[in-house]
Amino acid sequence: PILGNFRPDLISFLPSMRYYAGNWATSQWYFRRDTGSEAKLDGPITKAAKTLPVQLGKFYEPDMNEVLLHKGLAFRSMHTHGRALVGLTDRAVDDVENYDVREGETISGMICGYNFGDGHFHNEKLLASVQSRVGYKPGELRVVTLESQPAANPIQRYRIFDAADGLIEEGTVKVADMVVRQPWLGVGEVFPATPDSGGRD
Repeated sequence: PILGNFRPDLISFLPSMRYYAGNWATSQWYFRRDTGSEAKLDGPITKAAKTLPVQLGKFYEPDMNEVLLHKGLAFRSMHTHGRALVGLTDRAVDDVENYDVREGETISGMICGYNFGDGHFHNEKLLASVQSRVGYKPGELRVVTLESQPAANPIQRYRIFDAADGLIEEGTVKVADMVVRQPWLGVGEVFPATPDSGGRD
């Protein structure tokens, strides 16, 4: 538990016995719409289930599907790390309207059949496994990962990956900044992230 609290990137919050609410590793996946990149998951990958739009499409119209899928994103945004993921979206993709945004937990549940809210199940390792089977082109699939806040440390580390190009940016966000902000970006608002080396600025 001691190591996991100071280095949550090394050990899951479960054996670390960390407090769960609002401080766990997480991710968001961005599938480019015009290339049908999300549907490609249903091709060469043996999974626990079909993609969520296919599952929900058996019961609901497409517009209602999106409402239901965004409920997870809305829930995440109630927590500080969800606000960080929303803010980091502009750093991950040029125009979010061109992408379908999915919770990493749902991606892990669909592909692996399990997630338990642990972002280490749906980080760059799962992305690399997906890429080895699907072969996405640059820009087709982006993933933002956010590690949980270490003990006695005011920041959380983020990383942005492209399925084809690998790591494209990493840096930090201050948890205190997330506590005082709303879970959306205002027009022209610059999100308070600190990339390690310039990033996309």
